[in-house]
Amino acid sequence: MQIVIWGLPLQAAGVVLSRLLIAAEKERVFVWIGLVTMLVNIVLNAVLIPRHSYYGAAWATVASMALGFWLHAWYLRDTAFRPPLARAPWEAPPP
Repeated sequence: MQIVIWGLPLQAAGVVLSRLLIAAEKERVFVWIGLVTMLVNIVLNAVLIPRHSYYGAAWATVASMALGFWLHAWYLRDTAFRPPLARAPWEAPPP
């Protein structure tokens, strides 16, 4: 659980980015994002679980969440809805 908790910010950001994909009318990419992250999770689980047990499963989950976040951001790159991801954590919210 201590490892998987690191994936929660990525998952939360992925939810926000998925809403932006809907606003950008790019819903069709959800299937590809889901398939790619699922396949990566399956492969990583097959590789990591025999050697690292539940730690491997946790890291496979976090890696899949990170990939999902990255894919959401990748598909938003050419839209008007692209958030300033590098700048956002350091700025204060508007008053």
